[in-house]
Amino acid sequence: MHRSPGHRATPPVRCTGLTPTPTAATIVAVTESGVAEKAGEWFFGPMDEAGARAITLWHYPPPYSFYDCPAGAIEQEVRCLLNPEHRYWAVREEGGELVGFVGVGEDCRVPGGDYSAEALDVGGGLRPDRTGRGLGAGFWNAALEVTARHCAPATFRVTVAAFNGRALRVWERLGFRRVETLKARDTNVLFVILVREAAAPAE
Repeated sequence: MHRSPGHRATPPVRCTGLTPTPTAATIVAVTESGVAEKAGEWFFGPMDEAGARAITLWHYPPPYSFYDCPAGAIEQEVRCLLNPEHRYWAVREEGGELVGFVGVGEDCRVPGGDYSAEALDVGGGLRPDRTGRGLGAGFWNAALEVTARHCAPATFRVTVAAFNGRALRVWERLGFRRVETLKARDTNVLFVILVREAAAPAE
């Protein structure tokens, strides 16, 4: 998630639902926070306060500590993750353990980028101990599958920190292509915007 609002000139892609709902085409499970929808080996369900607070306490090793939530911003981040307009999902393993989160919409943009083309912005992350283990492609492929069910976008878009080579490799493996490099207005950190047609198959 990003801590400043992004470019807001483009109307957001509308989703049919903000939380997973049972359908004939999905496998679901009941969790403490509601119904979870399965894709791959992951269960995508409503974000609750316990999950949001757990995510704000995750700490990544350098250089990925860039993604850590500052101690003074925890309450702001919790509100952000629970805000229905930001549409964040909690991602759990089969046993119910929280291992990641996914969001869609404008909160996944970075100030300074060109978001004028219509696309659905996607963002999120894996728990620190699940990173660097080759899980990224499967995780994000499942996230795109669930997102497509509910939002039906023509195009997906992601914005990734330029230093995060392993994340860029994952997105490119999933068929995304680079369209812009930008410097964030609030931090001067370089980011890369990538896009892919929603119907495009992952490699």
